[in-house]
Amino acid sequence: MGIIVKKFTEDHIDRAVDIFSKIYSWEREVSPLLPPHPLTEPDRIGNALRLLIQTGPGISLFEDDRMIAYMITGDRFDCKGQKAVMIPEYAHGAEIDMDLAWEPIYRQMYKELAAQWLKEGIHLHFIGFMAHDQELKDILFQLGFGGYLTERIRDLSDIMTVGGSFSIEPSDEPEELYELRKDQYAGFESSPIFMKKKPCREALVRDLQKFNDEGDALFVYRSDNGIGAYMAVGESVGQGEGFLLRNTRTAQIKSAYVKPDLRNQGIGLNLLKKSIQWAREEGFDALFVEHETANSEGSAFWGKHFDPYVHFAMRYIDNTL
Repeated sequence: MGIIVKKFTEDHIDRAVDIFSKIYSWEREVSPLLPPHPLTEPDRIGNALRLLIQTGPGISLFEDDRMIAYMITGDRFDCKGQKAVMIPEYAHGAEIDMDLAWEPIYRQMYKELAAQWLKEGIHLHFIGFMAHDQELKDILFQLGFGGYLTERIRDLSDIMTVGGSFSIEPSDEPEELYELRKDQYAGFESSPIFMKKKPCREALVRDLQKFNDEGDALFVYRSDNGIGAYMAVGESVGQGEGFLLRNTRTAQIKSAYVKPDLRNQGIGLNLLKKSIQWAREEGFDALFVEHETANSEGSAFWGKHFDPYVHFAMRYIDNTL
């Protein structure tokens, strides 16, 4: 009979949750720090999918009467001066218990949805997927996607510091980080490969104040020239990153920066050590961080101390099409 494409509806949610649960269970075997709730509380994923189909579109693939794959449009937003769309890591999947060729399945699903996105003028496409799914990573590469963000997780065991001994202090005045944050964002703006971020002073101040509003801990390194580095750690309360860890005892590194002339001396490692200690004392079970893959120094640092569990890839289509 072949494969039939259908519109994803609420009737397909339970089957989609089953498909994703099997994928997530496989990832947990190689990433045991991931929480069990997507498996033990399937309504979490089901309710998230239910929200997505309100704005859609989404499709399901059937072989005979059995649903074998699905893909649902996520949030629409502006990024890099373009209209963008996200397919979250839980909003797509294909049956892993059957002898299926994933490449044509994903090619067909993406082709169907991309055509609809282009009608809306959406040319920037993002997709999240489990980090150790090498087969899907290769398929997405063939479809024109490249790395963009990675989410990583680690336990709260202590880490050994190297280099000198640095005094890391807590700060309860986020505003004192203004000049350092301005330098950080200037680095984003001048880089040819980072995500462009150029907020005004008011936006930077509001951004800093969020650390206090969300009860985050701020740790800083002070030198004779003022604050030279910082790290912010706290409970993840955002609606974007860390979806699979939401409402669990997992803390998040929310932001970090070391001035270029102070790098490779062990300051960042001491900041991370203090953040891990704080998370442990606050009763958290694990710690995660999200970073751009194009940030070579950041990727190298986080990659030494955290393990990946979700990747996000991006594809840009010429906006003259």
